Amino acid sequence: MRSGRSPLILTAVAAFAGLTLTACGGGGDENAASQSAPERSEQAAPTAPQEAETRPTPAATTAPPAPKGTPGCGNAQLALAPAGGQGGAGTHIQRLEITNGGGLCTLEGRPEVYPYDAAGNRMKGFKTTSVPSDFGSIGGSPGKVTLEKGGKAVLYVVINDNSASGKSCPEAAGLAFLAPGDAGSAPVKLAKAWSPCPGPIQVSAVHPPTSVF
Repeated sequence: MRSGRSPLILTAVAAFAGLTLTACGGGGDENAASQSAPERSEQAAPTAPQEAETRPTPAATTAPPAPKGTPGCGNAQLALAPAGGQGGAGTHIQRLEITNGGGLCTLEGRPEVYPYDAAGNRMKGFKTTSVPSDFGSIGGSPGKVTLEKGGKAVLYVVINDNSASGKSCPEAAGLAFLAPGDAGSAPVKLAKAWSPCPGPIQVSAVHPPTSVF
């Protein structure tokens, strides 16, 4: 009797083992699929836009280098305006903005600057000199600045606000500007009350509009 039941028992065991292996195999496929799903999801995720694509392009502040033969800017095409100042211990730094109202031109070097009186005449007793090359970021010669129409440049004027004798300094009605290379034409005038004391007025070379003290 035991030998007759053995084949049935073996057959049942084999069938059960086959079902068990099939079930285990199916579970392994499901686990593999579940493990690989996030990987496929990451690959399909949209790429975030780069910062450079959404950031606005800053406006150009200077013109590209001028073509060969571009003329120097003349006084007649320029305008002058105050653009901030800084002072301390009797010394005042005035930042001046130059605007080109004409065609493409260049400015290079130190302009001539002097005070004028209420009648528009040049005040006597004032000398000008260059701002020292080691005077912060405004000394030295930054090179040629190209100005398109509407383009800007800056320069700096350093004056002594206090008289050595303790007396008040002369009152000027304004400041006159002569572009480098155009000293023979009528100056650009800026009506601005100021009190420069006799002695050298330090004038910087022309700088790009991005220049600061």
